[in-house]
Amino acid sequence: MDAIHANLNYSDHEIALKRTKFLSKWTARAKQLVSAETALKNSMDPVVAKAVAAKRILLFEEMLVETKFPDLSVVDELKNGADLVGEVASTGMLPGKLVPALSTVDELSCSSRRIRSKVENDRQGSGDKDVDNQVWEKTMEEVAKGWLIGPLTSEEVPDWQPISRRFGLLQKKGKLRLIDDYSESGVNSCVTAVEAPVLHTVDIACAVLVLWFNACVAAKVSPELLARTFDLKSAYRQVGLSPDGRNFSCLRVFDPSVGKVRLFRSVVLPFGAVRSVHSFLRLSRAIWWIGTVGCQFMWTSFYDDFISFSKPRLANNTEMAVCSLFKLLGWAFAESGDKCMPFAQTCEALGVAFRLDSSIYATAFVCNTVNRVEELCADLTLVLEAGSLSSKNAQRLRGRMQFADGQLFGRTGKRCLKALGDFAEGRRFQLLPKDRLFINLFATLLKQNIPREIRSLDDHNMVIFTDACYERDSATWPCGVGGVFFFQTEVQFFSLQLDSRAREALGELCKKQIIFEAETLAAVIAFQLWSRRFENRRCVLFVDNEGTKFSLLRGVSENKVVDSLAENFVELESKLHAFIWLARVPSHCNVADAPSRGETDGHLLSGAVDVSNDANEIMRDLVSHLPQMGKPGCDSIPSEKRKRMHALA
Repeated sequence: MDAIHANLNYSDHEIALKRTKFLSKWTARAKQLVSAETALKNSMDPVVAKAVAAKRILLFEEMLVETKFPDLSVVDELKNGADLVGEVASTGMLPGKLVPALSTVDELSCSSRRIRSKVENDRQGSGDKDVDNQVWEKTMEEVAKGWLIGPLTSEEVPDWQPISRRFGLLQKKGKLRLIDDYSESGVNSCVTAVEAPVLHTVDIACAVLVLWFNACVAAKVSPELLARTFDLKSAYRQVGLSPDGRNFSCLRVFDPSVGKVRLFRSVVLPFGAVRSVHSFLRLSRAIWWIGTVGCQFMWTSFYDDFISFSKPRLANNTEMAVCSLFKLLGWAFAESGDKCMPFAQTCEALGVAFRLDSSIYATAFVCNTVNRVEELCADLTLVLEAGSLSSKNAQRLRGRMQFADGQLFGRTGKRCLKALGDFAEGRRFQLLPKDRLFINLFATLLKQNIPREIRSLDDHNMVIFTDACYERDSATWPCGVGGVFFFQTEVQFFSLQLDSRAREALGELCKKQIIFEAETLAAVIAFQLWSRRFENRRCVLFVDNEGTKFSLLRGVSENKVVDSLAENFVELESKLHAFIWLARVPSHCNVADAPSRGETDGHLLSGAVDVSNDANEIMRDLVSHLPQMGKPGCDSIPSEKRKRMHALA
């Protein structure tokens, strides 16, 4: 927020001058610290010192002190090296979340001794000679770069030290990523975390855009922005492992030339260890802080990717300042190639594309990249052609679909993801017609690639309360729904009694209680009734039923009636690009309770506009499209709904 307001309130010249003074000051200080930096490196563990030879550690520490960074002990990750087991240090900057270790270091050592002969005699490669050759070649390249020590003899690796497996993961365009499996060896099981490693995800970058747009609209200045990413090169390999960390960093790599595994020891952060993630995120967060506080960068940090936004006239200055900061601290970053694109109106990062060509109108768009869409659609096509899906592939596919769905506006994609649940959990493997329908639908949504719209929002929020009542034996009002709408000083409400036909549609003939269905109906009626007022505004929809809240959040339900209503909700939400926050309101605080019982004379509704007639029309339409309950041959997907989904797919 400070960086956003600085870029808003200071002229471009003033921002550029502030950055120049900040960087000039610390460049001069770096020269003064040369002797002290050398002395520090000489006093450090020599392996750690070699790994961080380019880092200006004392300068980094002083910059953190001056910018008042809350986690000053982060410098120890560079001075002492990172560990691979034990408790992750508390930073005081992240939400608390205890994830205890599942085993002790002593247990890990005993296990390592027990399986040592089996590990050393492993003669199994990946089954793909090309992959095995690439893994071996890349491993030897890492040895040449000083990231690994080896090949080692059996005597050079004590039997109490665990040996983790290294394998290759093929990625797009034939690229191979090396993965070090510290879970299989049990190293990751010896880690206790007390905080959640929160990341600056795509949503955080979107939040920066919204804050900027809101501030610019309020100040009546141009909100135009450009964007680019800065990528740290071999980021994990720029941080050393402590002596104790190296005791748990041994790897086994299949050597195709001799047909057996060879042993290596990692001396830098390995890709695949839990502690590596925590250590690196801690450091990248500190770099982000210095740039934000010291240079007023509007940027985010996601592992080694820094998404940066800049006013057009400041773009060159921002690029120069970011590069200068990385070089000053001693972090290597991409200075050429496809990971070094200049500031522009479009920017790809984290598998998504940011489109800022409409930022002058306080609007931006975020969508999946073309490559991600093509790759995922190709995988979905293969699944459909095979007609089956294994548990392992379903879990992998669902993870990729979940990320892609995060960039598709609305909750329709969540309904499609639900179809993979049984496969991921191994309950079945053959595709049913319904599964094919949902997979086709998700592929269609991907190809349409309708982006999320990020825009400046109205300062005034809308609040809607809904409620329902159901008293089966009541002679006067057995079932009713109500809703109350608030916007500034405007109040509207509806109060409807459900007749026998509507109650039967909700399942009264085959269930003792239909309050869940009625509560959901009330929420969807309210959503449709006042939807024309949602544009460019935030809306909070309070419901009085936990099941209703989660069904609408997920966009699906095991209950056929609620599922149909949820489908209606998510389709309209996507069509409107509405920003709806769903929450549960305690019954005694729910102002919609009275109208749901036909009581509209209370002081809260005094002067409010009664829109029950309009709500009644919506209710009748919704009820007419609900699946029939309690009748033979009732399909899990109602015919009308199936026709609409087939048409879309």
